[in-house]
Amino acid sequence: MKVININRNIRYLLIGLLCLYPVVGARVFPLGDGGRYLSVLAAPVSVLLIGYAISTRQFSLRDGWSEGGKWLLPLLPFTFAFWVSTLIHPGTEMHGETFSRIIYGALLFIAARLLGVRVHHLLWAGFFAGLVYFVIAIHDVFMLSPERMSSGYKVYLGEDGAIRAGGGSNPIHFGQVTFFLFGMLVLGVFSGAAKHDVKVASLWLLSIALLVVATLLTLSRGPLLAIVPLVLLVFYIADQSLKKWIAVLSFSGVVLAGIALVAYPDALARIMLAWTEVHRYFTEPSFTFSSVGARLEMWRIALLAWSKNPLFGMGFVSYSQLQADMPLIGVIDPVVASHVHFHNDYMQSVVQGGAFLLSGLVASQLLIAVLHRKNVYILFLVFSWVFFSFVDLLFFKKSMLTMFVSVYALFAAAEINDE
Repeated sequence: MKVININRNIRYLLIGLLCLYPVVGARVFPLGDGGRYLSVLAAPVSVLLIGYAISTRQFSLRDGWSEGGKWLLPLLPFTFAFWVSTLIHPGTEMHGETFSRIIYGALLFIAARLLGVRVHHLLWAGFFAGLVYFVIAIHDVFMLSPERMSSGYKVYLGEDGAIRAGGGSNPIHFGQVTFFLFGMLVLGVFSGAAKHDVKVASLWLLSIALLVVATLLTLSRGPLLAIVPLVLLVFYIADQSLKKWIAVLSFSGVVLAGIALVAYPDALARIMLAWTEVHRYFTEPSFTFSSVGARLEMWRIALLAWSKNPLFGMGFVSYSQLQADMPLIGVIDPVVASHVHFHNDYMQSVVQGGAFLLSGLVASQLLIAVLHRKNVYILFLVFSWVFFSFVDLLFFKKSMLTMFVSVYALFAAAEINDE
């Protein structure tokens, strides 16, 4: 498949539209906090572009099946397992949306190939997104007026009543996107995408610093889990001459995070609170609601529910239904029971589709990582979502599945275009 011949201005306009993928993390954006980036923007643009390429004989369906099929291949285990679970348990939540995300992602991949999307396009999109996300976080935490809050702008509060940055979205999803953008730019600085241009690297470092602040202002602890694969990947890609700069950047990052935590003690307090919540859950005679404790309680319930049908699960069931069907679970806290999921992709898998669906999810994660083992951006995407999935719903959540599929499609296309 070759990059198509098209007017230069139109090419850059279309690339710019496809590079709006970071909007998924904030509801304040017209296409944010949902699947509209793919369904309303990327997929229609991709269809029109593919149609133009076919009409001008610059693209054939055989090319599309060949390269698009290779892109789809690692997603097939999860897609197939999900499809089987919907047959066994009719009415499974979001099954249509899951399949449409995959189809739209394939169209986006083909369009990005035809337009010649490169890695530096995607990194610059991350740079500008970092600036915008920082402004949104500052607005939410320090400038949000009571009138704006009362007008329907969705606000999440911490345990002590502190406002959490989220751009109208759930702060943990906002934080997952900001942390991924942060890691993506860090990898861009050390992978060679900017090392020959000091000005570019300096600009990206500015956005990196702002994304750190934006992530901390969400008061979310889950996104910070991805720092483990990020550190390992940075040391993996950097040559010996860059090791000292990595040490300098790491030290600067720690100092910056420390200053931010001191300046905004609510973030530090919430991070430290996690240890207290874990200890309380395992030592108190009865369950007392807390953010971490609620997740642990959900996982306990999920493991008990899994035991009822280990191979194919129970389908999409409510906590009240589980409590009625399995008295062994005991009384479920009302706040926990108000949720419609298990705050963990792996626990969601075993309840919804048993070991079969869990195997499909893990197989897709492994296949993407193995097939793109030389692409540090896709590796970071996969590892980030693997870690995020322990504390939140991503592959079963439309907005975060949209983000995953979109980034995977764009960077997979850029990987080929950059060769």
